[in-house]
Amino acid sequence: MLTDTAVLNIENEFVNHLASQTDLEFILKEGISQELLISPLSKSIYNFVQHQYTETGRTPAKRVLEAEFPAFTFEDPETTAHYVVEKLRERYQRNEVSKVLSDVAVVADKDPKEAMNRLRDKVFEIERTSLSQRHVWKPGDHVIFLEDLKKKIQAGYHQGVSTGLKDVDYYTGGIKLGWLAYILARPKRQKTFLTLNAFIQQVLDDAEPYLFTLENTAEEINMRLSCMLSGVSWDQVQKGNISNSDYNLMNKSWEKFNQHKFWIEMPPLDERTVNHFTMKADKVDAGPMLISQFKYVKGTKDWYRNEHEENAEVAVDLKRAAIRPGKERPIIVEAQFNRGGDSMEELEDFNGSKVGLTDMIPQSADILFGVFQNKDMRANDLLEFGILESRNTGKAAWYVETEYVNSTSIKLQVGSQH
Repeated sequence: MLTDTAVLNIENEFVNHLASQTDLEFILKEGISQELLISPLSKSIYNFVQHQYTETGRTPAKRVLEAEFPAFTFEDPETTAHYVVEKLRERYQRNEVSKVLSDVAVVADKDPKEAMNRLRDKVFEIERTSLSQRHVWKPGDHVIFLEDLKKKIQAGYHQGVSTGLKDVDYYTGGIKLGWLAYILARPKRQKTFLTLNAFIQQVLDDAEPYLFTLENTAEEINMRLSCMLSGVSWDQVQKGNISNSDYNLMNKSWEKFNQHKFWIEMPPLDERTVNHFTMKADKVDAGPMLISQFKYVKGTKDWYRNEHEENAEVAVDLKRAAIRPGKERPIIVEAQFNRGGDSMEELEDFNGSKVGLTDMIPQSADILFGVFQNKDMRANDLLEFGILESRNTGKAAWYVETEYVNSTSIKLQVGSQH
């Protein structure tokens, strides 16, 4: 049991946080119950602040609180709201568990069944009172939601990260937090170049992306990036035809690019589950994740009945990673059509069954981008890039001009949306 002084100290800190708009919103989202408080004064102040916030959407000013509760000395908190909330929960759980164990010990010898019932009921009560409620929507929570929405819009929260293609970003609003996007194509249709194009723009926009390359070596990815950043011919570089001026141009391009934060990794074969990727990105507090490509991502089990079962698990895990409460991030993944995609004569021929790897890709994705190229388009260095399926937008397509021989560039053909 905590001493009276400790009780007052932790509750004083809690009350001091109530004068902060940001801290109060966190506390309310956590669903902190008055039952976690012991001091009647703390309970009264918390009740007053909750009522004012529900009515106005704002926390009362410090001078208002001082006028309403002159017996309490309001000070700047010395801890974070998260720390205080966790300490209140720990204290409540510790005290209540101690009480119920004492109560059950008295009853257990005479009536074990009744002791079990009391223990079970009390455990449920303790959990209901002390578990976080920040992910539960309750009547009146719209006040917090709308205030939070206003702040996020003002901060640009609802503008997603770039696809690397400006008109596509304008049409879709970008790939937003919690979205899972796929770039789909038949083999050898420049999916990786398009993924890198998105990665480059995200880096320049300071989105701080983490790129996992599972198919190409880190050296090849960096070689492609060197050409894309500098404009030096990819065709010549991969043949080893690099002049001193090419080296200098690539070096200067990297120096400028390195002023922004990003990560590129070719993870070991035993670190290729979605959970591995997520932990690595979380460790450095990275933004979006880009994965090249899907078929090399591993499931978590040692054995699967078939390849589709493992792919289905991976697809679901990717969506879960994108929408983790409090850790939402955009995820962009390369994947390919199965052989049924060979019969496509144009992008509009697409349907979800052509993904082939698993039906869970079209089911779990927020947006599917497709890349199409026939012989005539290849001869003219053109790709068709379009939205195949989307939860939140209509369908549209654009032509993309590519150049790898005389220089290296990927750009939308002006006015090509159709």
